[in-house]
Amino acid sequence: MFLNSLSTLLLLDAVFLLVLAIVIAPLCLMKRATWAVLKRNFIGYFSNPTGYVFLCLFVLLTSFAAFWPHEFFNANLANLGQLNKFLPYIMLIFIPAITMGIWSDERRQGTDELLLTLPAADFDIVVGKYVAAASIFTASLLFSQFCNFIVLASLTLGDLDTGLFFATYLGYWFAGMAMLAVGMIASFLTSNLTVGFILGAMLNAPLVFAIKADVIIRNTGLARLVSGWSIGAQFDDFGRGVVSLSSIAYFTLVAVVGLYLSMVLIGARHWSGGRDGTSLLGHYLLRTVSLIAIVLGVNYVFANSDLLSNARRDLTVGKVSSLSPDTRRLLRELNPAHTIQVEAFISGQVPELYAKTKADLMSMLKEFRATAEGNVNVRMHVMDEGSEDAIELASLAEKRYGIRPEGVRTRTRGTIKDEQIFLAAAFTSGLEKVVVPFFDYGIPVEYELIRSICTVAKKERKTLGIVRTDARLFGGFTFAGGRPQDIPKQEIVRELEKQYDVKEIDPTIPIERDTYDVMLVVQPSSLSPEEFDNVLEAIKDGQPTAVFEDPRPIFMAAPATGDPKMPPGGGGMFGGGGGPQPKGDMRKMWNLLGLDVPGETSMMGLFAPDIVWQDFNPYWKLQVQGIPDSWVFCRREAPGGEDSINDQSPITAGLTEIFLPVPGGIKPDRSSDLKFTKLVSTGDMAGTLSFQAFMEAQQNPADMRKSQGDRTGPQTIAARITGELPSNKPMSDAGAEPENAGAETEMEDAFEAAQRTQEDPKLTAPDTGHAADGPGPLQPETHHPEAQATQQRGLDVVYVADIDLMMPAFLRIRARPGEDEEIGWQFENVNFLLNIVDVLSGDDAYIDIRKRKPKHSTLRIVEVGAQEARQTEFRERITYQEEFDKAVRDIEKENQKEIDKFQKELEELQSKQREAGQRGIRFSDIQSRAQKLAEVQERLKRRLDVRREQLQRQRDEKIEEIRRRVDLEIVGIKNWYKFLAVALPPIPPLLVGLIVFVRRRLREREGVAKSRMR
Repeated sequence: MFLNSLSTLLLLDAVFLLVLAIVIAPLCLMKRATWAVLKRNFIGYFSNPTGYVFLCLFVLLTSFAAFWPHEFFNANLANLGQLNKFLPYIMLIFIPAITMGIWSDERRQGTDELLLTLPAADFDIVVGKYVAAASIFTASLLFSQFCNFIVLASLTLGDLDTGLFFATYLGYWFAGMAMLAVGMIASFLTSNLTVGFILGAMLNAPLVFAIKADVIIRNTGLARLVSGWSIGAQFDDFGRGVVSLSSIAYFTLVAVVGLYLSMVLIGARHWSGGRDGTSLLGHYLLRTVSLIAIVLGVNYVFANSDLLSNARRDLTVGKVSSLSPDTRRLLRELNPAHTIQVEAFISGQVPELYAKTKADLMSMLKEFRATAEGNVNVRMHVMDEGSEDAIELASLAEKRYGIRPEGVRTRTRGTIKDEQIFLAAAFTSGLEKVVVPFFDYGIPVEYELIRSICTVAKKERKTLGIVRTDARLFGGFTFAGGRPQDIPKQEIVRELEKQYDVKEIDPTIPIERDTYDVMLVVQPSSLSPEEFDNVLEAIKDGQPTAVFEDPRPIFMAAPATGDPKMPPGGGGMFGGGGGPQPKGDMRKMWNLLGLDVPGETSMMGLFAPDIVWQDFNPYWKLQVQGIPDSWVFCRREAPGGEDSINDQSPITAGLTEIFLPVPGGIKPDRSSDLKFTKLVSTGDMAGTLSFQAFMEAQQNPADMRKSQGDRTGPQTIAARITGELPSNKPMSDAGAEPENAGAETEMEDAFEAAQRTQEDPKLTAPDTGHAADGPGPLQPETHHPEAQATQQRGLDVVYVADIDLMMPAFLRIRARPGEDEEIGWQFENVNFLLNIVDVLSGDDAYIDIRKRKPKHSTLRIVEVGAQEARQTEFRERITYQEEFDKAVRDIEKENQKEIDKFQKELEELQSKQREAGQRGIRFSDIQSRAQKLAEVQERLKRRLDVRREQLQRQRDEKIEEIRRRVDLEIVGIKNWYKFLAVALPPIPPLLVGLIVFVRRRLREREGVAKSRMR
């Protein structure tokens, strides 16, 4: 991997140098004086050891600025972000050191007249000097690039984003070319090297410090305009890996102005003297001002023209600094009534977990500003903690948008603490406003941004209908459990409301056709028979539907498929709800969808699907904790799980893991003509166990494993069912139970059929639920056959045999998957659910954006060391916990022995009393012994509590000490690599300079008599 990165970088450098050679070679061939000046200055600089001193200093400063700041290791990003901030200031020293002798040294030595008498134009001399200085700077950059590449490639174990690295150094080169041209002006103004150095720094200073214009200029608009003309602002695209035409134009035009002024100054001998000197000075001054005006105008056109500003190329490996094609399309389709204003509030320093999010947020906002074609105006406020501006901005964010700093948990040297940071944005367009109070690192930034922009732009939203079931996604007031409680709205509904117009469907009445773009029904088995039939009719009528039915909900409050439906009051003595209520028969839905669901009929007469298990757990720390096999992790790394997640379906393509606690399984019914597309399934090491066996063994892991039985191969948990229903298939056929579903009693069939008959007089008598038993009920009359034909639409249903995947905790884990650093969750349940709704509704614009995962190069060698230290910490914590448990058990055993001793004595006394009556043993003796036993028990209990508290304190102290030691080890690893990163890069140019110095000394001593040598 290291060699691949190195070869790629060398190839890019070779192409770049080849392009430079193609540009310069014709000039040198046609202008011999240019070549002579270039060769003389370049060789003269590098044949002198002084040049290598400056080169070593440059490499040392760039390495120090890149790797020494604490933020480099804190961000854990293998880029030159820290150097990007400091390099303009470094070049403010290094560039004048190169340019100070360009012409002033010629004047000092008196060789300027010799150069001016050459048969060459002023242009040839100036360009020769400039190309020589550019060649010196290019060679210096190559030294710095090679050294910093070795450091970063070592820290990333070769997994370096070479495109980003090359683009960054390409930006350094363009910035250097502009500053060299400006620095040359100073050299043409004086013959003193020191003055030339100072003037060169002073002339370049406005370009460097303009980025801090807001410190001096209080007008925000003017400060932003001035800051945009700075070298730092124009370099920003390169620092993110983006080569933009507008930035190249800026640096090129600055260089053109600098070279023109140098030509004017070198030609001063023609116009500064004589009687026409004054008039020519005004003439050249006017020409210079005109050129600067033209340059400013051209640069403004490049920066603000939609066509030219979009001429940009993202060179990063993962395209982390560019918008996806879907995002660009959505931006082009925007037609807001008012310009969309985006105002972001970002903390200057953020914890490591949020460093990538901050980088992505700032990069994406800049890309939106560059590509939105005037529809989006972006303002970013970077808030340095404790500064006066940060306090004002924090107050502004809270007053205007209700944005407050978010508390995030961090760990430093064994201590866990909360930090307050800003990563927020507000979107306004006219009176519309959308606020993202915090960008969590688990949610793609680009997805949050474009969704908020489209929402505030009043982009038409589709309607999602959620059927009201006992899962209570919308929350509400209930008496379930025998006591009143207010259930909040589920987090998944709040997430869906960000994209859809979400409405609750009342299943007690027929669901109108074409009212909803997509329907979501969670645990439909909890519906009453009438409600269930209304939902089934909507599905049969072609309503795109997502069905989530769980045989045994663990985390979501809803009855299992095979459990009875409790009354609204919760039942019980004081619930007031009576006994169990009638439930919808899920076998109707399964038969309609062509599904074969393994299971058995319970003692209550309800069908209970089997539970799916899989012998695979990708989280070894969960293995230690004994997580059951019924917690199913579907991922391709599972044995035989290469096709566990369907890569061909837009719903699951790109997903890596889906976690389903205690799910059920489904199969396609062989007699069905509907298309059954697997979405999520287990690997080979899986099987099923009955609902009853699961309930009996769930408290005992050993019994659970026995109940699981043998592996039966992959089990399908989620599938998409599409196709056309037979036009003559009546509702009763939809209710025909599968062959393996078990027999339903005739009394239940008659009861349900009677209810339907009472509600709809057009329906005839009882339907037994068996398609072969009779014709079933008659259908409502249809007076227009053509209308009936148009009503028939194909089924489009996604069926998932689990509802726990949408529990609120999973949304929190999605937002902050690394908060539990000991596990590091990777499942994508929320994306899976959102993709289902998007595909069924036809609003699939966000699917590819949502699953896009920017790949940043990280400091892998530090991560590996930190991971090993964390694993050592975990193992030691487990050891200490086991020692603690063992010590407590030993104390309890000792206490029990002593209690048993007294208990035995008491029992013996009681036995003797029964045998001898009142004559042998007095009651007071037994009472005294019983009192003594109680005192001993109380004393031992207090001793156990004290000892347990002592052991617990010792355990916690040891664990805290382990945490501190591990964190210090990680800090030590970072400091060691920090030292190497700064100390090693200057060595190569130092060795080259030493070789040049020795070689020069040896050549000076050639031919000199030994008697004259000292």
